[in-house]
Amino acid sequence: MLELIDQIPTHVFEILGTCAGGSACLVLLVQTVSEIRTPRRSSLSLFFLFGWFLIFLLWFLYGVRFRTVALWSTNAVGMALQAALIAVVLFKRRTFND
Repeated sequence: MLELIDQIPTHVFEILGTCAGGSACLVLLVQTVSEIRTPRRSSLSLFFLFGWFLIFLLWFLYGVRFRTVALWSTNAVGMALQAALIAVVLFKRRTFND
């Protein structure tokens, strides 16, 4: 199995990785927009929100360290979207006095 994987060019993995990371960012964008449009308090926990931010940060750093464009670029976008989602949830908590 590893021999088969080794035959696949690196640029193919970069393209597939960027598509996969972009898909994850799209899902996160949809969640952020949904959270903005929903007029009630968020049910997302801060542990969940900051946990995912940390995951994006670690994969971003991994991508920078190993110069993997698919990892650092999509995780940079993921961090930005996650930060926006955190800001929306914190704003809603303050607005709803929780």
